[in-house]
Amino acid sequence: MRTLTLASAAALALAIAPTALQAQEHHTPRTDAARSEMPTTAEANRQALPGPPTTEIIPARGPGQPETVVTTYPGNLTPPPLAALDKDYPLCSRTRHDNCRNRGEGSHEVGKGG
Repeated sequence: MRTLTLASAAALALAIAPTALQAQEHHTPRTDAARSEMPTTAEANRQALPGPPTTEIIPARGPGQPETVVTTYPGNLTPPPLAALDKDYPLCSRTRHDNCRNRGEGSHEVGKGG
């Protein structure tokens, strides 16, 4: 069994090798004009860096409670727009599977069946 596995792996390697070599032969090198348009590594890294983090201190609500420190790091996911938070989703059914809520997930209003 081991001999058969090794033989099939070798045959596969020999079958793929000419195709891979042929693909390398057709590769066209970049011209100097194309290289000059590309940013250097340092420039690309500088463009990718987000701004510095911002820190906001929210005062304590009462005596004996600590202040709240909120640090925001640029580049993190932004919160969804307010219009998306106030959306009512219909119940899922046999025909509706997307943008709907399951029956057991509850509802947005108290006393509303779901």
